[in-house]
Amino acid sequence: MLIQFSVENFLSFRDRVSLSLLASSDREHPENTVRYGGSLYLKSSVLYGANGSGKSNLRRAFAFLADYVRTSHARMPDAGTGRRCFAHDPSAAARPSSFEVLFTADGIRYAYGFSVYDFAVTEEYLYEYPRGRRSLIFSRTGIDHYIFHADPELQNRLRAFNAPNRLYLSTAAQWNYPKVLPAYRWLTRCRIAGDTAPERLPAQTTALLENDAVRAELLSLLSGAGFRLSENALLPPFPSEALPFESDGLLRCLSLLLLFLENRREGSLLLVDDLDAHLHPLLLRHLLLLYHETPLSSQPDTVTENAVSYGAAPDAQLICCLHQTAALDLSLLRRDQIWLAEKDPHSLSTGLYSLCDLAVRKDSRIEKNYLSGRYGAVPEIW
Repeated sequence: MLIQFSVENFLSFRDRVSLSLLASSDREHPENTVRYGGSLYLKSSVLYGANGSGKSNLRRAFAFLADYVRTSHARMPDAGTGRRCFAHDPSAAARPSSFEVLFTADGIRYAYGFSVYDFAVTEEYLYEYPRGRRSLIFSRTGIDHYIFHADPELQNRLRAFNAPNRLYLSTAAQWNYPKVLPAYRWLTRCRIAGDTAPERLPAQTTALLENDAVRAELLSLLSGAGFRLSENALLPPFPSEALPFESDGLLRCLSLLLLFLENRREGSLLLVDDLDAHLHPLLLRHLLLLYHETPLSSQPDTVTENAVSYGAAPDAQLICCLHQTAALDLSLLRRDQIWLAEKDPHSLSTGLYSLCDLAVRKDSRIEKNYLSGRYGAVPEIW
């Protein structure tokens, strides 16, 4: 499960910002939380802010981290890192872009982070916390200075396959070094979705529709959301010939439900930009309630002939960017689930904060207060 994600000097983030999914002491909506490994985590978090405030850049920052972990082992030695530093500060290019993620995988807490310049990784580390005590797996400073506390002889051999622009985590995972595999698998299993139109869904997600139980469940969920489809409407191939003639709202809802099902099956982190696009405000609320309260695919089953189980995993989480204020309701979400992105008018750097940081009262009418500008993170319209 994601505990916290931090980024610095990347896109609109000049200074270090962090988004946390560790639950606060707030006792509201226990159904929106899950206990895992002795700690309480949030099932979801929503992010609001004005257009151009940097909400989508949080998704892009996490996507950069996950993609670099997934692919850097294959980079040519003279290839760049692809980092995009903060653009509104001339000194930013001389500073590294840094990323850190705290998470749990296979019941163990991990801390992983790295810093990159345009052509090289200058810092990287991975810690695990078995039984709550920090243990270094590896650390790397500069271009080629490594410290290995676990399996030093083996890891010293593996480092020979790395390069200045490659992440050691990615390289070691390709050689199946067991100490790094849980962290690598968790990071590369995270799903980042921008446009979730049906034709853009990954093949493994749409493959869920090959299962009769999944199709029946989707039809039931869509019916509960006010849509009516024939029993044959979801038969593969997807999208079927009939679906393109349906409303954008139906197609968006169907795409999101498929992502939710896959997210729950894998127990992964799902980041969705503009989750409310093409959705009625009441439908947005319905989907969030569904994600929190309904054990989607709670019965073990099989997906296609590969016999992949899709039973609901307890560690699935959702982070989404929203504009519709229908979700700004403390009868729906906890205060620690609601985050705001705002650009400093002078530095043009994005900052992140939650309603918990603002000490918002439990009985506050937060939708009205937000739209009136009391919490910030709204456009300045003259």
